[in-house]
Amino acid sequence: MDEARFVLKCFLFAALLITLSQLKTKTGTIETQIQATLVSSETASLVNKVADGGVKAIRDLGSYLRSKISAGIQGAPAKEEVQEKAEAAVADTKKAIQKIEASVKTAVTTAEDELEEAEEIE
Repeated sequence: MDEARFVLKCFLFAALLITLSQLKTKTGTIETQIQATLVSSETASLVNKVADGGVKAIRDLGSYLRSKISAGIQGAPAKEEVQEKAEAAVADTKKAIQKIEASVKTAVTTAEDELEEAEEIE
């Protein structure tokens, strides 16, 4: 029975929140103001930049791997050479992933700082 009351409380809270977000002000609804603030925030800009960087890194990694694989296939290298190239490609991939992780951590830290500043302002 407690689960049913919890679900009912959550539903009522969500319904109240949605109703309140539809209240109109001079510049529009509260919902549109919140959305505009979130879209224009520095955090959204940073997240977009990190995502663009990640996409570029993955594309560069893919083209690098394709070129290495095609170069290896054309020369019909020995098994040891293929293994060395594969290990080098894996090492390069790990480096690229570490760079992406560092960028994401930086963006998340910056976003958290901005959220804390916004909460302090409110």
